Amino acid sequence: PLRIDGKRYSEIFNTSLQNGYILMKQAEETLFNRRFSFINKEGNIVKSRWIQQIEYLDNQGAINICFTKAVVEAITRIDGFEDFFTQYYLEQTAQLKSVYSVRLYELLVQWKVAGKTKLFEVQTFRSQMGVEDSEYKILADFKKRV
Repeated sequence: PLRIDGKRYSEIFNTSLQNGYILMKQAEETLFNRRFSFINKEGNIVKSRWIQQIEYLDNQGAINICFTKAVVEAITRIDGFEDFFTQYYLEQTAQLKSVYSVRLYELLVQWKVAGKTKLFEVQTFRSQMGVEDSEYKILADFKKRV
């Protein structure tokens, strides 16, 4: 499990300790219910959740999160994954307000070296942003919300 401490969370997101723990639990609930899909080595589409289980450590002001097998396998394949999660994520995304802004930042960083981004079909971009087919079906809603 990955332990997330409420005190550290409140410091990073510049809020009170009590509010940090509440926000951390809310964020965890959202992530627990989110899904994603990917294409495996065999070329099949696989759907997964991000989190397998959560343990609330109320008396310690922390939570333990266990990621699913698919997430753990993907994270360990990222070249330099320790630096990615300890430096990039906290320093660069702590002040972003939307889950979509964080994901967009991640996608843009991948193209930083190339100096420009690839053009994507809207459906591909929706998938990369983690938007379900049932969400924001009207393009104007997608542009406004995402």
